Amino acid sequence: MASLRHCRAPWALRDLPGFWEGSGFSLIARPDHSGRNKSGFYLQLNLLHETIEFTTIGSPVFNRGSAQEDIAIYGVTYVHRVTDGVNGGALHIEPGMWLNIPATTAPKADVSIARLGTVPHGNAFCTVGFAQHAVFNKGPDIPPANTIPFDITGQQPAPGSKNPYPEYDLDIPNKPHPRRHNDRRS
Repeated sequence: MASLRHCRAPWALRDLPGFWEGSGFSLIARPDHSGRNKSGFYLQLNLLHETIEFTTIGSPVFNRGSAQEDIAIYGVTYVHRVTDGVNGGALHIEPGMWLNIPATTAPKADVSIARLGTVPHGNAFCTVGFAQHAVFNKGPDIPPANTIPFDITGQQPAPGSKNPYPEYDLDIPNKPHPRRHNDRRS
């Protein structure tokens, strides 16, 4: 468990600047529009290499107010990259910013944190929330993930459900092999 307290300091992001990297694994059931798989999807498996670099903006950025005085926004820029851990192919790239936004009077709002980002395959986002300072006395408990694909309009299978798709059963010989992200046949 963690003890949490609300961060009121303007530098709630101060520990982010720097370069971070790690490795991981990704399992995705992607739609298969080719019709080759009866299940309607193919299983994509990737070893991942992931990096994120945060750079301090370096000075305040002033938001010119109309009903109140200007506010000084501080923050960091970032570039998040995920590449195939085997061949280095790009899987995800996301440039963006994390911003510390001070309290305002017009409109009245408390201190907040905003994240702005863009992803080249068609997504842009802006999220706003509040920072909390966490002190952990142990690592997180991460339950097993349910990886059974389901129709977007359907119900997610209950935890522990049997997976009916042969793509997931490693005991089935000569089954179709999962395609990698860079297989352009579909």
